[in-house]
Amino acid sequence: KLNFQYLTLVNNSTVLDIGSNQGFFCFQSIVHGAKKVVGIEKTKEDYQTAVDINNKIFKFDEIEFIHGDAVEYINNYNTGDKGRFDVVIMNSVLHQLYPNFDKEEANKFMKKVSQMTKFCMVFETPVDHPKMKSSLDTIKKTLKEWFVGVKITYVYDAYSSGYRAIFICLKNV
Repeated sequence: KLNFQYLTLVNNSTVLDIGSNQGFFCFQSIVHGAKKVVGIEKTKEDYQTAVDINNKIFKFDEIEFIHGDAVEYINNYNTGDKGRFDVVIMNSVLHQLYPNFDKEEANKFMKKVSQMTKFCMVFETPVDHPKMKSSLDTIKKTLKEWFVGVKITYVYDAYSSGYRAIFICLKNV
């Protein structure tokens, strides 16, 4: 159901996967040539599953999984000391943290994510959903507050949860 076209962007890049779940996009990023991947996941079981999959199956040295809160990680991240990530992946996360982009905290969070992003952010979100009541155009317009270029790359039916959209958000065009 997901469009993997954007994984070609990760070749020779550093990648941050916010809400990495069980590490699928982290592993795929390494397979597609990323040089360093950090996955941050709040759910202990998902974090542990990702670590176990890597330790027992893949054994990728280029992946770091962090068990923690994404908001806290982003807010405490110092781009000056640690550098920035070429590609940031945020799939089905923002609407859970900040439903409908309607809080000042969501703006602070997205501004910081934008500052951490060197090249692009891949953003997947529900559309016209109880926690994201916005249309595609409204979501795109909102993302343009933090990114120079925003393109809708894929829309799909997520069955019981309605439609989802994937956006590529560029720092420079």
